[in-house]
Amino acid sequence: MRHLVGAVSQGLRCLALLVGEGVWLARAAQDPGESGWLSLAKALQDALFPVGHEPLLLAYREALTAAGLEVGDLISGVAVADDKAMTEALVQARHVLIF
Repeated sequence: MRHLVGAVSQGLRCLALLVGEGVWLARAAQDPGESGWLSLAKALQDALFPVGHEPLLLAYREALTAAGLEVGDLISGVAVADDKAMTEALVQARHVLIF
């Protein structure tokens, strides 16, 4: 998240691909309660969906299914991607950071 937010704040166009357990990052209504942690979904939404910009977030369909999540469970604007869409996004990328 830190690298993604930093890149966006510098004006870079970023596309986040959420795979595996990473799909939980886009789960709406995260409530960290008194834990001291942030709602990462809110941070993600603020970084990738600034006013006037297109959404740049893909969640891998198979990972969502494995996690028991559905589109309605996610922050608004998240696109669900199949193998083909994920591959196309990676092929078209100029740079890729993997965490």
